[in-house]
Amino acid sequence: MDQTSVKRSQYVTVASFLTVLLFALFLVGHLVGGLRPLVLVLSPWFYLLAGALVLYPSIRTSGKPFVVWAALTLIVVFVLSALGAANDKLFGAFSYGPTLRFGFFDTPLVPAFNWVLVLYAGSRFAQSRLQGTSGVVGESIVAVCTGVLIMFYEWMIIPLAERMDYWSFDSGSAGFRHYFAWFVIGTVASFTYLYYIKPRLQKVHLTESQTAAEFTASRLVSLYAFCQLVFLVTLRIVWAVNGN
Repeated sequence: MDQTSVKRSQYVTVASFLTVLLFALFLVGHLVGGLRPLVLVLSPWFYLLAGALVLYPSIRTSGKPFVVWAALTLIVVFVLSALGAANDKLFGAFSYGPTLRFGFFDTPLVPAFNWVLVLYAGSRFAQSRLQGTSGVVGESIVAVCTGVLIMFYEWMIIPLAERMDYWSFDSGSAGFRHYFAWFVIGTVASFTYLYYIKPRLQKVHLTESQTAAEFTASRLVSLYAFCQLVFLVTLRIVWAVNGN
C-alpha cells in the first residue's frame, strides 16, 4: 500500500469515528434538557462540520464531475426551498425557523447542504441494492427507488424539524404535495448523478486502487446519512415514549 493510500485510509478511519461521535453527542445534547438550547445554537455548525468531514474524500476521488453535480444539486435544492417558503404551491405553506440561520431570502443554506449528502448517499445505496441494472431503464429504476428513500427520509425528519424550530407548516403537518415534491427531487437528483457522474468516471479509466478509493469515499457519506437516520429514529422513539 503506497503512502497516499495509507493517508487516505487513516483519514477515513478518523472521519468515521468523528462522524459517529458527533452524532452521538448531538443526540445526547437533544435528550438532556439543559443542553438543548446550546445544541440548537450549534446545530448549523454541526451539520457543516460533519458534512464537510465526510464530503471531502468524494471531492478528492471523484473530482470535477462530483463537484459540478454537488454544486448544481445544492443550488437547485436551495432555490426550490426558497421558492417553496415564499409560495405554498410547491411544498405547501411552511416557513423556516431561526435555528439553522446562515442563508438568503429567509431560507437557510444548511438544509440544502445536508440534502446534497443525503441525496448522494441515497443514490449510492439504491444503486448498490439494484446491481445489474444498466441503461436508461436501469438508471430510472435506481432513481425512482432513491426518490422513495428521500420521501421516507423527509417523513422521518419533519416532526423533529418542527420541534427543533428548523421549519414548520402552517397547517401543522406536511401534505401529499410536500412528499411528492421531495420524491421528484430525489428521483431527478439521482438520475442526474447516474447520468452525469458515472459515465465520466468510467471514461477516465480509474485504476483498481482509484475505484476502491471512490467507493470508500461514498461509504463515508453513507455513514453520515445512516448516523443521521439513527439520530432521527432515536429521537422520535424517545420523545414518543416520554410523551414530549
